[in-house]
Amino acid sequence: MAITKIQSESLNLADDFAFTGTITGAGGTNTPAFSARRENNQQSLANQTTVTATYEIEDFDTNNAFNPSTGVYTVPETGRYFFASSFMTDGSWSGGFLDWNLQNSTRTGSGDNLYAGYRNTSYNSRVLGSVSWIANCSANDEIKNLVYQDSGGTKYIAVSWFGGFKIIE
Repeated sequence: MAITKIQSESLNLADDFAFTGTITGAGGTNTPAFSARRENNQQSLANQTTVTATYEIEDFDTNNAFNPSTGVYTVPETGRYFFASSFMTDGSWSGGFLDWNLQNSTRTGSGDNLYAGYRNTSYNSRVLGSVSWIANCSANDEIKNLVYQDSGGTKYIAVSWFGGFKIIE
């Protein structure tokens, strides 16, 4: 089959085009993917204690790989992933600091567990923050949000969100 050069003047981009044969390398889906959130009940954070953020509502989970009650996403297939999370505290914060991190807990100590992190040390009342991370993951790696605060008392996360997807390569 001969390939003919198409001139931009001969194409009407408002037309519909029907292709025959097979088109490869176009499009794709960013799956596996998930999204979860906490919005109705606050999560308590004891002073000087690291906790895993948990979630009440799972918006979607294409591979049933996220557990909202434990806050752990178990990577279903090897690849490069994009993860992001955000949070807002209640209005009782002052003093101390807050760390909000994404971590690959399966690779703790290997150097590959490093994460995106947020630290706020000068807040008054509410703290808002978000982190994102592109990570090479292996099947069964566990990704989660770790939260630590050092304010002298129990504090609360009022709203949070966590999601991610495999990047098309």
